[in-house]
Amino acid sequence: MNKDKLIQELTDRLNACHSAIDSATEYMADMGLNMEDSSSFEALKDEIAANNLLFKKIKEEPVKELRVYVVSCLDIKYTLTNTSDNDFMDVAEAEGKVYSLAGFVEAFNKEGINMATEFIRII
Repeated sequence: MNKDKLIQELTDRLNACHSAIDSATEYMADMGLNMEDSSSFEALKDEIAANNLLFKKIKEEPVKELRVYVVSCLDIKYTLTNTSDNDFMDVAEAEGKVYSLAGFVEAFNKEGINMATEFIRII
């Protein structure tokens, strides 16, 4: 799930919790009861607090952009199966072939990437 959808889902959940508290408070007041004496009220407050913490964490977390790493397969020691992601990234960086997703599309479409002689990883 992408960050915007997750933030929207959390916002919807928080709004639902607030609506539930408002409805319960109004109902209990009509019954002559105090909502704050209810265990349900405490559970809802805990749910809101947990969602607020998660919402804050997700909102502040930086968005990680996908990168496309390209390595020449002419060097036999680098293969798709025997090279860790970190090693693959190091080699691609040394070869100057690290792209954003949009940059990769552009390089691929302009035939700057040869699928017959290069390995590609999206990390």
